[in-house]
Amino acid sequence: MSNLSKRLDVHFAAVAAAAGAGLMANIGTAEAAIVHVPGANIPINADFYGVYLNFATGATGGTSAGTPGWDINPYLGPAIFHPSSPVAGGVVGTTTTSGPLNLAPGTPIGAASVYDTGVATAVGGALGDPVIFGFRFYNEGAAQTQYAWARMRLPQTGAPGIIYEYAYEDTGASINAGAIPAPGTFGLLALGAAGLAGRRRK
Repeated sequence: MSNLSKRLDVHFAAVAAAAGAGLMANIGTAEAAIVHVPGANIPINADFYGVYLNFATGATGGTSAGTPGWDINPYLGPAIFHPSSPVAGGVVGTTTTSGPLNLAPGTPIGAASVYDTGVATAVGGALGDPVIFGFRFYNEGAAQTQYAWARMRLPQTGAPGIIYEYAYEDTGASINAGAIPAPGTFGLLALGAAGLAGRRRK
C-alpha cells in the first residue's frame, strides 16, 4: 500500500470517527430532541370550530372529541381567539390574560415563560401573517409538560387561517421560537464509512 493510500485511509477513518462522535454528542442535546413538522399547512377554518391539533401525534380535527389529546385550537369567534390546551396548556403572552404574543425568532419558550391559560383573544401583532406563537402543552404519551412553537396565520372574518409549521421539544426542555433540529451527523458518518470502504476495496 502506498503512502498516499495509507494517508487516505487515515483521513476517511477520521471523518467516520468524528461523525460518530458528533452523533453521540448530539443525542443528549436539546437540538437533537426537537421534533419539527415543516410544511404542515394545516387550514384553520374561519368559524367557531377552527381546527384542533395534537402536537405529539400530528392529529387534527374539527372538534375536541374528534381530536384526542388536542393541544391547541385556533378559531374565529366574535373576535379572534386562541384557546389553550385543556390540560396544563397555555400560549405565551405578556400576562396570564393578555392573549397570544407574536414572538421574535429565538425567544425562549419554557417553564419561565408567562402563559395565557384561558381563552386568549388575539389582537394587534398577533393577527399578522405569519406570526410565531409559543406554547406549553401536556404530552400524554410522554406523561410530561412540553414546549412548542407554531408559525401560523390566524383566521379573520372571511379569511381562513393556516398553521404553516410547528415544532416541539420532546424531552420537556425549553425551545426557542423558530428552532428546528440541528443538521444530523448521519450523512457525515455514512460518507466517511463509504469512503473508507471504497479505499479498502481498491
